[in-house]
Amino acid sequence: MHPGANDVLSAAGMQGAGAEQSVRDYFVAHPGEYQELRGIAAPLIDLQHGCGPAIQPMQIAALYTALSQGGGGI
Repeated sequence: MHPGANDVLSAAGMQGAGAEQSVRDYFVAHPGEYQELRGIAAPLIDLQHGCGPAIQPMQIAALYTALSQGGGGI
């Protein structure tokens, strides 16, 4: 849907230092994409805030992966 956003986020995952600034720069230049992706991520952000520091981003990613692979039996 947004290949540029996908590219910058994928690169950030491998980038390490400077990744946050690259992502910020991209979304400052593409505010519509930021708002759309923020809306998609809102339920996950709410989940993280509701669970506090007990839930980490990688746990959310693992949940997403399991559910997207047809993990209906969870």
